[in-house]
Amino acid sequence: MSSELAESLTKGEQRRYDKACVTIQKGLSAFYIEVGAALKVIRDDRLYREDHATFEAFCRAECDMARSTVYQIIDASVATENVRNCGQSQPILPATESQARPLTHFDTPEEQSEAWARVVETAPTDDAGNPKITAKHVAAVVEEMTADPEPEPDPGDEPTGMHDYRGDLVPEAIEDNFDEEDTHTAIGHIIAARSTIQAIGKRHAGDYLDHKELSRTLLAMRRAVEASAMYALCPECNGARCLSCSHAGSVPEAAYLQMTEDER
Repeated sequence: MSSELAESLTKGEQRRYDKACVTIQKGLSAFYIEVGAALKVIRDDRLYREDHATFEAFCRAECDMARSTVYQIIDASVATENVRNCGQSQPILPATESQARPLTHFDTPEEQSEAWARVVETAPTDDAGNPKITAKHVAAVVEEMTADPEPEPDPGDEPTGMHDYRGDLVPEAIEDNFDEEDTHTAIGHIIAARSTIQAIGKRHAGDYLDHKELSRTLLAMRRAVEASAMYALCPECNGARCLSCSHAGSVPEAAYLQMTEDER
């Protein structure tokens, strides 16, 4: 790396950088609060500067993620810390980055805390009375709180609800097909595993491990999971479930793009 990138890190900065990188490698999904805080330290204090010209380059090389995705994790982590620090009476915090992400629509910690309190209060409960919070529920509460007052409905208006990526209304019976929380969680685990394998490869233990092949396999797994995400209603049955869509009622983007114009 060229010495022209920036000045060297101090010993203290190097320790903080190393600690932050270890935190990131532990798991981008399960520990998003700690990971977001670590990424924020690296970004804000430019601790990446010895090895990488930009924060974006660091994100690509060390996290295998786009800068925008890393910023989502940072913002979600900050929102969760705001909820924690605003003195919520219930010790319940967003469990995943996808649950915390909608809270970033609010500008102040107080608004984020108020929104989360409403999420907990309105969430369905299990048999023990504990809130069953999902990213979908958080998004719905935030949308309700940020929506403009609705005008009187026009009988000719299109019904509201979940839409696929083409803008078509999704039947309620298959809405779960388009819930991407599990997909994001799986991708997070794969990214974390790939980062750990790459870290092992940099040590002597890597001499006894085909880390490059494992890394390629994990990358293929990530792309396969991403490709499985539903994109549109099945054009054949329009969500009613049929043989063409394996009775799912919806199809991934790749399958949709392979269809002819007549099939769509």
